[in-house]
Amino acid sequence: RGRGRADFATLSGSPPLTKAEREPPRQKKEREPSRKKEFEPPSPPLTCYQKETIISRNSGCPDQNLYKRGIKMIALFFILWIILNGRITLEIVLFGIVFAALMSLFTYKVLGYKRESDISFFRNFPLYLKYVGVLIIEIIKAAFSVMKIALSGSPAPDPVVIEFDSGLKTEAQNVLLANSITLTPGTYTLFQEGDHFVVHCLIKEFAEGMEDSSFINILKKMK
Repeated sequence: RGRGRADFATLSGSPPLTKAEREPPRQKKEREPSRKKEFEPPSPPLTCYQKETIISRNSGCPDQNLYKRGIKMIALFFILWIILNGRITLEIVLFGIVFAALMSLFTYKVLGYKRESDISFFRNFPLYLKYVGVLIIEIIKAAFSVMKIALSGSPAPDPVVIEFDSGLKTEAQNVLLANSITLTPGTYTLFQEGDHFVVHCLIKEFAEGMEDSSFINILKKMK
């Protein structure tokens, strides 16, 4: 058969088709132009800023400040131990080292001691004194007012319940305000959540200006 086809092609005057000509032409796929990657600057190396705040362990930075503070705290407790004992022996020194280490661990882990707390305390110390002074004055004034109501023989007072927002940011400030209100005669904190307060007042006059009292003004100045 192959010979017959070759003869037929010869007789017809056309040369036989090659294998490449017999196959249908393949469509060439167009190559997509290569996209150049945008240049991304390398990220800066992780820097461990060890200033006032204690760096967490998850950040990957060694907390050298915490180590130094721990050593200083242990030394402080050890010196205090030696002073209280009044003499130095091998037994006292060994027990003192153990005692100082345990007390330092307790101070950091349980009490949550931070150097920032001391800085904040000394910075706000004048405001603390002012707050205590205002609290004592308000307690004395309210005590005389309640005593006057009790001894006057007037009809029973008409108590009121008020709600207000203190605008204080920290929970410690709101709790201190709630306790100060309760300590003042004639007023009692029924409910406190965040900066929202519900206060019971013996008379209506005790409720006037409570949302803008001197207690709140002093607490807002504290940092």
